Amino acid sequence: MYEEYVEEPKQMEENPYEFPTYYFAGFWLRFFAFLVDMLCIGAISTIVISFISLVFPIMPSDSFVGPGNLIRLMVYLAYFILLTKLNRGQTIGKMIFGLQVISMSDIQLSWATVLVREGACRFILKNPLLMIGYIVAAFTNRKQHVGDYVCETAVVALNVVKASKNANKQGSY
Repeated sequence: MYEEYVEEPKQMEENPYEFPTYYFAGFWLRFFAFLVDMLCIGAISTIVISFISLVFPIMPSDSFVGPGNLIRLMVYLAYFILLTKLNRGQTIGKMIFGLQVISMSDIQLSWATVLVREGACRFILKNPLLMIGYIVAAFTNRKQHVGDYVCETAVVALNVVKASKNANKQGSY
């Protein structure tokens, strides 16, 4: 007569910060997105240097700390920092290839994360000897380069994420 109430075990919620390995963008997609970004940075740098040279005469210099090279470095860092933060983890190259930088520990990228990943890490990895830090992305499960490990970030392929979400919606009926 008396039925014992048994509570169904609650399903463990999936960690919103963990993704299957196929969500992470591979080395070559990231490389081609970077090439597009470098073209954009080159164009922006040329425009900025041309504009500044109209106002202040800039003497060409082969030195690393010459005014032209410093302006190029500032444009390079500003491009990655501002676009990554203000476009929710996407630069122009990442937009074209459907990639996005995500935080593995927070819901959104914080300014601190973006400044370290896109500012400090890119500045360090810009050195030709240290560029090997990018090659690591080709051999890790989450396709993370050294800067991603430091900042707990990764780059995901948005098209794969969207396709997976659509497949889950269609499969649940």
